[in-house]
Amino acid sequence: QNQFYKWLALWKSHKQDWLGLLDNYAVSDLSFLKGILLADSFSDFSMRFVRCFTYSFLQSHKNPVPAGLKNARYHQLVFAPDISIF
Repeated sequence: QNQFYKWLALWKSHKQDWLGLLDNYAVSDLSFLKGILLADSFSDFSMRFVRCFTYSFLQSHKNPVPAGLKNARYHQLVFAPDISIF
């Protein structure tokens, strides 16, 4: 039950991030979900979300900050979206 409420809070937070504060109140959770499900491809929505906020939709943790030049390439490869597959 606790995990469900964590997911629900994350859903509401990311919905508000995506829609903005005013539109968040105008759009119900159900209609937002239907909009995502009826889109041509979830990948398009997901990629736009990542580009906008630098983390994935419903991702609960922040991406780690590169500690230095040594591991910057690793972070770039792991945490950057691979747009070549779309």
